[in-house]
Amino acid sequence: DRHPCFAPWTHALIDHVGLVKVCCMLRDKPVLGDLRQQSFREVWEGATYAALRDPHQLPLFAACRRCDDFLAENQQMATLLQVGLELAQVGK
Repeated sequence: DRHPCFAPWTHALIDHVGLVKVCCMLRDKPVLGDLRQQSFREVWEGATYAALRDPHQLPLFAACRRCDDFLAENQQMATLLQVGLELAQVGK
C-alpha cells in the first residue's frame, strides 16, 4: 500500500543542535545533514534528501504508514498534481 508523502519536497525539521531530519515523525533517523558543518542549501539539495525524494521509495519508513500529520497537505498536493496532469493532456 503506497502512501505518498510530499514532506521531502516541502519540509525540514532542524533540531536544537542543527541536525536536519525530514519531519517530526522521523526525529531519530535519518539525519539528512548537520548545519554546523554544511549550509541548509547543501543539505536540501544533497544526495541524502534526493534519495528520499525518489518516488520508488514510497512509503519512506514504517512511521510514514501511520502518520496523518501531513494528510491534508498530501491530499491537496496529489489533487494539484492530478489536475496539472489532466490540463497537460488537454493542451496536447
